[in-house]
Amino acid sequence: MKKTMYSLMAVILCSMILASCASSRNFAPITKATLPAVERSDRTDEYQILNTVEAEAVVSITQNGKKRLIKSEGPDAFLNVCIQDKNDPNKYNYSVGDSKGTLRFGIIENFNMGEADKCDAESMARYLAAYRLINEAKTAGADGILAPSFRGDTEEIKDGVVYKIKLSAKLIKLNTAN
Repeated sequence: MKKTMYSLMAVILCSMILASCASSRNFAPITKATLPAVERSDRTDEYQILNTVEAEAVVSITQNGKKRLIKSEGPDAFLNVCIQDKNDPNKYNYSVGDSKGTLRFGIIENFNMGEADKCDAESMARYLAAYRLINEAKTAGADGILAPSFRGDTEEIKDGVVYKIKLSAKLIKLNTAN
């Protein structure tokens, strides 16, 4: 009887330990990058314009019952799953467990890109395009950007919409000799 009791307790204890080790995400993996956007100066000796770069992000949103599926294209693709709020049918909540990939947010200082919302495909496209532009700038050795601008195109697809955001800016290198 004691052996059975000890065996039962051991099984329960192992089950509790294994259940606590199960991997479930309770946060979205996010990568952020920032870059300053400088105001144009009449003193051209303060910086040197390297070149102009452009970055694009394509993000689609489709509706599947009470779920919104927000997907990006490219090597840094992600899938955001947002579920309709039970109390407010116009509100969607980000579902961490159902979503896949790492969210990439590029933040260009002094440039209004609107709020980042994981359940809004257009917002996610803007921030992903900014992330890609910042990577281009860093690769080129830029210290900042000048005159950032973006253009957005919207295309209707079956059960959803595709947002194409293109960001462009002049890359600058600050002159440190002055």
